[in-house]
Amino acid sequence: MLTLEEVLQPFALRISCASLELRVLRDEDLPELVELVRGGIQTPGTPMPFLAGPRRTLP
Repeated sequence: MLTLEEVLQPFALRISCASLELRVLRDEDLPELVELVRGGIQTPGTPMPFLAGPRRTLP
């Protein structure tokens, strides 16, 4: 039987550098991802990074 990586080749792609690895998100990754998001994306009490700069108005 064929594996998912053999049928859909992007699922076999992994890009690594030191302790960072980029790969396609899979169903088994979702529970951990949900827990990380529910725990907060940023450190409490710190400003949102994209709101820290000067505001610009569109022409």
